[in-house]
Amino acid sequence: MITTGQKIAMHRTERSRLGDTDLANVKFGRVFSDHMFVMDYDGNQWTEARITPFADLTMSPATLVLHYSQTIFEGLKAYRSASGGINLFRPQENIARMNRSAHRMCMPGVPEDLFLEALIELVRTDGGWLPTDEEGALYIRPFMFASDEYIGVKPSEGYRFIIFTCPVRQYYAEPVRVKIETQYSRAFPGGTGETKCGGNYAGGLYPAKLGQDKGYHQLVWTDGLEHRYIEESGTMNVFFNIDGTLVTPSLDGTILRGVTRDSIIRIAKDEGVPVEERRVPVDECWRPRAMAPCVRRSAQARPRPSLTSVPWPSARRRSNFLPLGNVPWPIASARCSMGSAAAASRIPTVGWCRWSDRGPAFSDQVDAKEDPLRRWMPFGIVVPAYDA
Repeated sequence: MITTGQKIAMHRTERSRLGDTDLANVKFGRVFSDHMFVMDYDGNQWTEARITPFADLTMSPATLVLHYSQTIFEGLKAYRSASGGINLFRPQENIARMNRSAHRMCMPGVPEDLFLEALIELVRTDGGWLPTDEEGALYIRPFMFASDEYIGVKPSEGYRFIIFTCPVRQYYAEPVRVKIETQYSRAFPGGTGETKCGGNYAGGLYPAKLGQDKGYHQLVWTDGLEHRYIEESGTMNVFFNIDGTLVTPSLDGTILRGVTRDSIIRIAKDEGVPVEERRVPVDECWRPRAMAPCVRRSAQARPRPSLTSVPWPSARRRSNFLPLGNVPWPIASARCSMGSAAAASRIPTVGWCRWSDRGPAFSDQVDAKEDPLRRWMPFGIVVPAYDA
């Protein structure tokens, strides 16, 4: 899906809030950068692509999204590189996933090159909001919603697409306690489990609240038919080290296609680590030697899992699972390199490097002879110098 070259209008804020913000002490998702990207779909095409000051939205009480939840979103991050630049990790994968979500939810896709240009320009504009230390990142939230104003169960004709950013630190500040859910279900075959739509998350709030009341951070969802097979967690895909093989639930339409999940699988295979994508029975994962690290999607942050006290009805006791740091080197390195540019020298390129200074037609591969450092950079986009 390629656009016809629509230009992005720029309307800068008259007063930045950056000087009043302590980037070293921000709560995840509570502080927002100065600008946002906005464009509207008129039933035929996307129009009025613009970057404007971050501001509240005004809408009619009859706006379709408020009643029938026709909305989708994505999440990814910009990281500070060791040289002080800004990197986006595989943004094309998030763009593709959002367009798959749009198709499932009967919404228009966003032209890939316009989407990517909007990401780069917005991050370049608000690059000063990205914390300078290794733990910080700039979270990027693209989303789309039905904007027609009427009551009626049918797809909207008009839509609004917005991207905003916010400075963040790590999502979890402690080891993650998860509960294996065997009563409530997140998704069913034929549903929207692999779609990043608002309703998927709203339906999980109540069972997640029940788990949190008992001291758990997240749920590990099991299949909706038998509750016998592991699927995913609330903010994570899951991996298990079973007898030296990296095992993860297969994608069958009920599990979100995580970008971090795909990245780790590709890196593991490249490093010679056996990988299996298949149905994973809960009982198999409960064996004492089965280590179960959860891996956050790239939307959330650098993967930083460490599971403790995972209850399961057939177990007589609780088991303490090992942290991902104890996984064999290639997987632990994958975690580090995807989370921090400072760790990029620890793992070879796997063909994810694109360089924005080459213009819109830049190539997928980077010649290592051109710049020795580039062969060690597993990031998707290097953002041009931002405006402070």
